[in-house]
Amino acid sequence: MIFVCFVIILFLLTLLIVQKKTIMRLRKRIQILQSECEFANALRKRDQKSIGFVVSCKENSSGVNYLAIGNSITVHSKCEYWFTESGMAASRIEYDYVHIVAENLKKKGKQINFLAYNFYIWEAQKNDRTEALEILDSYLCPELNIITIQLGENVIEFDTLENDLTQLVKHIKGKSPMAAIVIIGDFWKVEEREKIKERVCRNTKSFFISLDDISDKKEYKCGTNAVIYDEEGNEHIVEHSGVARHPNDRAMKYIADRIMGHIESEI
Repeated sequence: MIFVCFVIILFLLTLLIVQKKTIMRLRKRIQILQSECEFANALRKRDQKSIGFVVSCKENSSGVNYLAIGNSITVHSKCEYWFTESGMAASRIEYDYVHIVAENLKKKGKQINFLAYNFYIWEAQKNDRTEALEILDSYLCPELNIITIQLGENVIEFDTLENDLTQLVKHIKGKSPMAAIVIIGDFWKVEEREKIKERVCRNTKSFFISLDDISDKKEYKCGTNAVIYDEEGNEHIVEHSGVARHPNDRAMKYIADRIMGHIESEI
């Protein structure tokens, strides 16, 4: 009887292990399918915005052309929990780091043409990130002077990250060889990921900006109940916990100041 019970228990444990492995495989497959769908959608969304930006770059060949590539910190589209087409969670669109950099360049008498592009798909495309590079091509051109790369916070597996980020930088340099490239460190810092970014910068002769002074610090996060103004000046209250974790105006200015410190000698 004891032996029969033992066999039954062993069978049930084996069944549970098999089920767990099956569930894990299914979850991974779902993630892959989601990534493929996001990739396909990103390809379809290439529109007149990218064409217009490249045309403006060519027309502004004697000025400064700036492309900011990033995730939601750089720019996030409007949705039920975010209220402007800007870097999350700047209180106004002009207070995100991309717009601050652009305004600082204007104050220096530069004719500035700029675009912020959300390249989250590169972070999500964990199986083969090089596939996503073709999406970026429509935003790249030889006339670009400055390119900032603010990516990585949504990457949680690092086994291919160094090679992926290196290939991204090399691809950008191939399309925009005259641009100064700045890689921005983690706002939500993970030590291993940060070291990878630093190594890639050294190996590709790019600038690296550390956010150690502000990363993961409460006083540099938006927080819940913060007031956000949309383009029409309407007030919105931050209730979404994900938005609340993003950099506030003070942090955005810090990032912009660090970028300016690197690019002033390059323009």
